[in-house]
Amino acid sequence: MKVLIINDHILGGGAESVVRMQIAILSPMLDIHFLSGEDIHSKPNFFSYIYSKKSYNVLFDKLVNEKYDVIHLHNYYHLLSPSILRAILDFKRLGGNIKVVYTAHDYHLVCPNSGFYYFHNGKIENFDISAEWSEIRRKNIDKRGFVHNWLKKRQWKNAYIDNDYLNAIDIITTPSFFLKQVLDRHINKTIKVIRNPITLSSTTLLRQRSKKEIMEIVFFGRLSIEKGLKELIEMISHIKEIKFRLTIIGAGPESKSLKKQVINSKLDSVIEFKGIMDREALLKVLPNFDVFILPSIWYENAPMSIIEAANAGLKIVTTNLGGMVEIANAVGGGNHFEKNNWLSLKNCLEIVREQMNDDNSSKGNLSQFSESKYLENILEIYNN
Repeated sequence: MKVLIINDHILGGGAESVVRMQIAILSPMLDIHFLSGEDIHSKPNFFSYIYSKKSYNVLFDKLVNEKYDVIHLHNYYHLLSPSILRAILDFKRLGGNIKVVYTAHDYHLVCPNSGFYYFHNGKIENFDISAEWSEIRRKNIDKRGFVHNWLKKRQWKNAYIDNDYLNAIDIITTPSFFLKQVLDRHINKTIKVIRNPITLSSTTLLRQRSKKEIMEIVFFGRLSIEKGLKELIEMISHIKEIKFRLTIIGAGPESKSLKKQVINSKLDSVIEFKGIMDREALLKVLPNFDVFILPSIWYENAPMSIIEAANAGLKIVTTNLGGMVEIANAVGGGNHFEKNNWLSLKNCLEIVREQMNDDNSSKGNLSQFSESKYLENILEIYNN
């Protein structure tokens, strides 16, 4: 079976890590090919962002000449543009026989802001999951200003309102039931849940821990506004009764402002920044911590960080939004707090402290995230 996997990038986290894993898992069994947006555009201009003729031509030529059995799409709206969907549609209309699978890593198919949120007075506000285009188009969906706001909406409207590009896709997969629920409200397509794969270590989910006076908490990921670290630091400033340390691992556009906030809040003895780490180094240090916290203020879909932290034996604490609760429960159960509610976070941490030495806690089922399970599920979709 000849499969073409498509994604804007090959390097990076999130979707890119899933793409790399997919290629590694499938390559021993299938004839795998890969098309990256970086192969076509180093950086899109206004016109190619909305509709890239170059991407259309490259993909259409490949479809005609290479005789693929399956196209597996991931992210395409940053570099490649939705013109690749038009190329697939035109190929099918000419009699081309090909199955097209799209893995949704975010909410792009239902909102031009792939995070499904907008900005109000400089702050992130989540759309209701039933929000339609008539509401979305009136909101500011990009904090960078009018031009980026207009471009995102124009690209999305051209692809899915003015044209029928969605018809290029035969089946959609999502890594969480939450994302499936959102897409089901807006799209009449077959949607199946396939968990993102990770390489499972021999580390057991739960480990014996000696009682410690100070609870070690870690966040790792991109330091960006939607991750809720600014709000987390503000909430921590109110919590005096629990002894803990927070280590923040990562880099991003909010790094400087977050460090300044910590100093101004006089929390530098409690919160430490470690900078970015490669994955190998990160996996080595994770077992030194007790708790992983993900304070995101948007509808996270299926964070790989939760699975990796659980695989290292950490307790999980997240906001009660999006797919975070679902994924935390899938790996053994997490504790969840309300956005911007420091008392809710305090209660969460108190519960976690009590659970630290509880051998009867749920162990979860990490095997659903294994490479073998992913292979089984993907092959079933390709073959049926």
